[in-house]
Amino acid sequence: MYKIIIFTHDVLSKGLLQTSRIIMGEQPDMETWSVEPGCNLDDLKEQVGSSLESSEKAGQEVLVLSDLMYGTPFNILVELQEKYQFCHITGVNLPMLLEAVNQRGEEPLEQVTENIIKAGKESIFDCKKLLSELEVVV
Repeated sequence: MYKIIIFTHDVLSKGLLQTSRIIMGEQPDMETWSVEPGCNLDDLKEQVGSSLESSEKAGQEVLVLSDLMYGTPFNILVELQEKYQFCHITGVNLPMLLEAVNQRGEEPLEQVTENIIKAGKESIFDCKKLLSELEVVV
């Protein structure tokens, strides 16, 4: 089973984790990391790197979900990918996280990343348009 790390700005990572627990229950091997105002980025990078290193030594695959392409968490992860092996998907939303949790243990991580990305993309709708299309069908 792969470890899931959620790495975002401020409290988003913790909120995503807490919400996933409400929906799917407590899950093992999940961590959150956050870039908060005034935090020491070098220390944060070292801490995330230490987590990645311990998983790598244990032979555990790691999926990291970040919030914003070219944001600070994304940039730190790009640097860490030079040293550690892990899968990194950016643009995290709750459906992606739920899919990542749901897919654990089914197939190797590299095979489920497409499903995770698809779940994230397919969860975005213009609700006004969606409802107007449903009214036409009804």
